[in-house]
Amino acid sequence: MEPCARWQPEVSVLGEHVGEAHRGYGHARARMGAAVTRHVTIRCSSSAALADEEFTNRGKHSDCQFHLAWWRCCNRSLSAVSAGFGRVTVRRLDQVLGAAKLKTLLARDQPGLFAAIGELDWYSGSHRQWIDDLDIRACGRVLEVGCATGTLTSYLADTGYRVTGVDRSDDMIRRGRSDHPELDLSVGDAMMLPYEDDAFDAVIAASVVNVVDDAGAVLTEMHRVCAPGGTVSMLVPSASFTNEDFDTLLEKLGLTGFSQAALTKWHGSAPKMGRSQIETLFRSAELELADTHSYLDGMAIAATASARPD
Repeated sequence: MEPCARWQPEVSVLGEHVGEAHRGYGHARARMGAAVTRHVTIRCSSSAALADEEFTNRGKHSDCQFHLAWWRCCNRSLSAVSAGFGRVTVRRLDQVLGAAKLKTLLARDQPGLFAAIGELDWYSGSHRQWIDDLDIRACGRVLEVGCATGTLTSYLADTGYRVTGVDRSDDMIRRGRSDHPELDLSVGDAMMLPYEDDAFDAVIAASVVNVVDDAGAVLTEMHRVCAPGGTVSMLVPSASFTNEDFDTLLEKLGLTGFSQAALTKWHGSAPKMGRSQIETLFRSAELELADTHSYLDGMAIAATASARPD
């Protein structure tokens, strides 16, 4: 099948997203006229055609690559239409395109999704601050459980730690090794970590304990492989963070496009944990909760304990 034909159903899906934005622009059309709306439609349609032509010339590529090329072309058209169409409307179109990119990556390329989210300022900033707050001893041995594509693992390595990353997904580790060939990344089950007792000075997990089937088993394993006196820490979305809190945070951060869509998805879909739940979980793993920190104005909570001495 020719690439242009193979991509057509995917283009139609994204076209529906843009169509949703157009249908919501009644107030702008009334103010500025239908000509501007036609201009946006033409620009987006032309962008799709350019992307289709590009990939037709290059030969076979994945559906996800085409999605992203289409998204990038449409995104570049925003500046061209902003002068005539108004900032509010363009911002709405940017939101629709960002949501389309998120939906595409979630369905077609989850390692790509995790890699893209790892580069967002709100994600990298909050997670790096968490690591810095842990104050792990210099050059310590650190294990990141659920490392995905290794974005945070890479930061730990750059900070000077002897770091290992483990994830149960072959695809995540494959992408991580491609993006960060210098890192020690392995496939493994968080409920049966493939490491000896007391192997690490710190064991961390971000947005892992809240999504696994047996959180107690994961935290117990994290404790097992942590050396006596070492650090066990997890970061999860907080149950006390409300929708009103999220709206305030979103306004404060001023996010747009894919970054806004990703943060919104995390708030709306990720399982959350409360302090009492966390305390019970730590006790079940024979850990005494020593400290908690909040990040992203309370959206995420990090809970930390010291591994028991022998």
